[in-house]
Amino acid sequence: MGNERFVEFAVFYRLVHRTRLPRGMEDAHECFLEAYYHQAIEAGGRVREHLRDNVEEALKIFGNGLLIHPANTELAERAHSCQ
Repeated sequence: MGNERFVEFAVFYRLVHRTRLPRGMEDAHECFLEAYYHQAIEAGGRVREHLRDNVEEALKIFGNGLLIHPANTELAERAHSCQ
């Protein structure tokens, strides 16, 4: 609240409000936080499946962009001479 981050506080408050928590062990599986937790695990798994390939592709795009830029002709020449 000191930094006037009311929006962040409101999101946090809604997330951890007592209505989001289970009343007991019998309804714990129905808790919103439990559902968020399982969704995060599933989403993380989907992201990790192709993370290596996507990072490799991003590095290739970034590197090629550096090499074709007109200001980097010396870098491109040095890279081609290493092959």
